[in-house]
Amino acid sequence: METDEKVTYCVYLELEPYLRQWVIHYCGGVTPVSFPKNSIENIHLANGLIKRPGNVGAEVITPDLLEIAIPEFKAKDPATYNYLPKPARFELIRTIRRNFRLDLWSNLHRFGWIGRRRDKLIEAYMIANGIEVDDTNTNTILKIYQRAYKTFLENKNFQRRKTKKNK
Repeated sequence: METDEKVTYCVYLELEPYLRQWVIHYCGGVTPVSFPKNSIENIHLANGLIKRPGNVGAEVITPDLLEIAIPEFKAKDPATYNYLPKPARFELIRTIRRNFRLDLWSNLHRFGWIGRRRDKLIEAYMIANGIEVDDTNTNTILKIYQRAYKTFLENKNFQRRKTKKNK
C-alpha cells in the first residue's frame, strides 16, 4: 500500500526563545517553519546544504530548537542534501537576527511614539509578534532596542558634526 505523503526534511537551529518565537510567528505560526519563497533565508539554505557526512549522526531534537523545513531546490534534493554545516548555520542565524533587529527598529522607532514608555511599546511589540512576554525576553529585546537607539543617536550626532565642519 503506497502513501502519497511527502517526507519533510528539516534542519534545526538553536536560537534564543524570543528569536525562535518571532521566527515561528513571522513564518505563519506553524512548525516546521518554511521561509518565504526567494527569501534570503532560503538562499542561505540553498547555498549551505550539503550531503550529510558519514561521521555525523542524526541530530538530537529538543523542544527549544527551531525546526526549519528544507524546501525543494532545483539542484538539491532534500532527501540527499539535508545537512547544514556550522558556518552555514552561523550565516542563517545571523540573517535571522538581522531581520529581527530590522523589524524591531522599524516597528518601535516612530516619531509619534516619542515620550511613551519603551517597556510598554516593547510588550505590545512582543504580543503582536508571537513572543512570550516574560522578564528574560522583555529585557533582552529592550537591550537590543537600546543598543540600536544609541547607535542611531551616535550616527545622527556624527552627521551633524560633519555638516557643521563643511560649512
